[in-house]
Amino acid sequence: LIMDFITEDVQAFNIVEQPSFITLVKGPAPNRSFMCYEMLTEQVERAYENVKAKFEGMRTFYTAANIWIAGRSFLGIVVHWLDSSSLECYSVALACCRTKGHAYDHEEVRAAFRIHSKVCCTITNNGSNFIKAFKEFADFQKAEGDMQASEDEEEDAIVFLDLDQISATHTLHLVATKDSHDYLSTGPLALKKLFWSIIAKFSALWNSVKVIAEKAKTQLIDPNVTRWNSFYHAYSKSQNTPEEVLHDLCDCLNLKRLREIELIFLNGNCHMMKSLACALDSLQGESKCFIGFLLTTISALQKKLEAMKYSLKFATPLGNAILRVLQKRFDIYFEDHSLIIANDLICLCSAPEKESKECGGAQ
Repeated sequence: LIMDFITEDVQAFNIVEQPSFITLVKGPAPNRSFMCYEMLTEQVERAYENVKAKFEGMRTFYTAANIWIAGRSFLGIVVHWLDSSSLECYSVALACCRTKGHAYDHEEVRAAFRIHSKVCCTITNNGSNFIKAFKEFADFQKAEGDMQASEDEEEDAIVFLDLDQISATHTLHLVATKDSHDYLSTGPLALKKLFWSIIAKFSALWNSVKVIAEKAKTQLIDPNVTRWNSFYHAYSKSQNTPEEVLHDLCDCLNLKRLREIELIFLNGNCHMMKSLACALDSLQGESKCFIGFLLTTISALQKKLEAMKYSLKFATPLGNAILRVLQKRFDIYFEDHSLIIANDLICLCSAPEKESKECGGAQ
């Protein structure tokens, strides 16, 4: 348990020697023996070797990488693979280390676990510096390989495969947050005024959670800017609050009441965002979501938004804007042959089950 805590929380190993930590752990059982620094190091080394041995029998992996640059830079890498018999998806965190060069550090970690030749792709977010680092490193490797092709050297070659696969969920996240917000805040003047009026009123409500808790006997969600669905849930919670309660809250806080047109706009916006939120939840599944579901999910989302934009007041401009952005951002995915093949395979695998259900319903 101590090793799990230290590795999963990325704690320094010498924490086991801190008196306060020892007191905390030994509190419930003072006579129990305690793990020292040397024992912890040995267990981590053993776990590291076990993971490498397990990877020996695997044929294909893909990795996900992310980087944090606030203060000191850290690179996090997770490896994923499918069990050949159950088709269950498994994952292991490989590293969370200080970084100087995104791509080279990533390759170092893969080489340490001896999976550098088995990784089919690496998924990153849409950060341009991350993608550029991978591309420049891959181009450098190719150029260096061309120059040294005629030389008989025995040095180990670094294999750097196609790593320009950006995260589709992060792309959809940008549609749900940045693109929709940009359109509403800079679009047609009437829509922009309506949007900023709602933002101002709800910002004041979110900043007065104590009054809301006392008056409405409930709590509105205070949105967190670091989470993709935070504003959607905050608006949805507010939209589900009875209209008279919202009016009372505005009166209590000396705010202008929400107008009927603003409530109608909020309702349409929440329905639009709900479709995006459901698609994101589907694509972010850990064990049962495969790459073959991507094109089907995006196509279904486009059809849903197309039908919805005419049934909700004030939703048509936003619906058209989101559909344009979806087409712009995801067109490249629909031209990817590997994604098309994966989509067809998923359709073939699910066809017998679907046919069986339809036959059962008919009977």
